[in-house]
Amino acid sequence: MSWQAFEGIAEEYDEWYEENTEIYKKELECVEESVKGTKLLDVGSGTGAFCLKGAIALDPSISMLKVAKKKGCEAVRGIAEMLPFRSKAFDSAYFVTSLCFVNDKDKAISEAMRVAKGVIACILVKGSDLVKKYEEKGKKGHRIYKHAKFMRPEELGKVLCKPFDFFACIRIS
Repeated sequence: MSWQAFEGIAEEYDEWYEENTEIYKKELECVEESVKGTKLLDVGSGTGAFCLKGAIALDPSISMLKVAKKKGCEAVRGIAEMLPFRSKAFDSAYFVTSLCFVNDKDKAISEAMRVAKGVIACILVKGSDLVKKYEEKGKKGHRIYKHAKFMRPEELGKVLCKPFDFFACIRIS
């Protein structure tokens, strides 16, 4: 399973946001503009970098969730394809650069649609220069990027925020 690639590297992973603050701020702004509601589910939350106010951080990696909890996120261990929540428990469920790492994208989206009134996917855009760089790293066996299956916005739905060259938030339902 690809989530295991993230186990044990949470602190190192989280440093990317500190080293790339301008990119992170732009991504966070797009997420905040796109995700609506007070009861939120951040699916594949990782270290909680995009865990908005009122969101539960869901991730299969215990080490990632420990970092998210330190940031004040309510953390739940689980996988996107089998969400441990009742139907329509959330206003919105959202994936931020995590949908490309799930084993079954369609099942993950279906589960998010079951537990939330609206579903948003914020993706790194296939074909962008940044994603081409990550795909090249993946071909060379990079611990994380070798598992990524990047997508184009048109594969998912309507783009919500003004996308920039490598990142877009898309309404799925």
